[in-house]
Formats: sequence, structure tokens, C-alpha cells
Amino acid sequence: ILRRRWEERGRKDVPTLATSRLELLAEVLEGDRRTATVVATEIEWARARMVSATDYAAVATNSGRRPSIGADRVGQVYRSFDALKRKRRILDFDDLLSEAINELQRPGAAAALGWWHRHLHVDEFQDINPLQFAFLEALRNGNTDLFVVGDPAQAIYGWNGADPTLLD
Repeated sequence: ILRRRWEERGRKDVPTLATSRLELLAEVLEGDRRTATVVATEIEWARARMVSATDYAAVATNSGRRPSIGADRVGQVYRSFDALKRKRRILDFDDLLSEAINELQRPGAAAALGWWHRHLHVDEFQDINPLQFAFLEALRNGNTDLFVVGDPAQAIYGWNGADPTLLD
């Protein structure tokens, strides 16, 4: 979707895809891979819940998250990580979803893709997170032709931001 939309708009400064969030975080943290692992987990949780780096510390604390390096430090590293990605024009997987949502919200974009995605089926829906759900909603563009399969009793990705209540 992104490649097609960017080509249609004549965008030349196409970002590259990050091969490893952990490697970029280790770079931000000057080689501290242990802290990078902690921060990567927290960023994954935050991005899944559409929590920005600026809002991370407050939202994480209110949600009961207790990273070993502290929520304020995670928020600081998260901001530095985002700045490094912008500087290098790099996207990670969560950025792909966010960028696709942004593209689909441009006037006429979702409707133009609607013929291609008329029928949507999502399996294991109990493990979808709010960011993935927002992408699905943008892609759906009000179309009710959606079929989901999921069992909240089988939800296993809550640690990563999945929200089985989205089945409701």
C-alpha cells in the first residue's frame, strides 16, 4: 500500500525499512544491549497502543508498567530512537502501519484501494492490538464486509499490547 501510494504521489524520498529495532536502540544506548532489550519491549507495547514517546512515561505508569530502568528513562530513549529513525529516514514495522494509516486517511486514498480490499478476513483477531485495529479500520473505510475469527480465551499477546476486547 505504501509503495503504491508513494509512487502515485511521486514521492522520491522513500524511507528504508529497519532490519532490527534492537540494533538501532543499542546504537542510541552506545552498545548497551541489555537496556536496549528492555526499551525495545516497552516501545513495542507503546506503539501497539499508539502511545507516543512523549506520552510514554505517564501512560506506562498509569497502565502499571514498571520497566527495570524506569518509565522516564524509557521515554527518553524512545524519543532518541524516534529522532534517529527520522534522521536516517528509517521505518520499523510499527511505522509501516502508522504510515499506512496516514496514507489511507488522505482524501480518496481508502476509496481508491477499496476495490482491491473489498472483503477482509482477519484470523486470530483476539491478538490484534490497537495500532493494527486502526490500520484495519482505515483500510476498511466504513465498509462492513469484514469477517473476523477470534477467541478471547486464547489471547496470548497481551504482553505486546494486544487487546481481546476489540472483539466486542
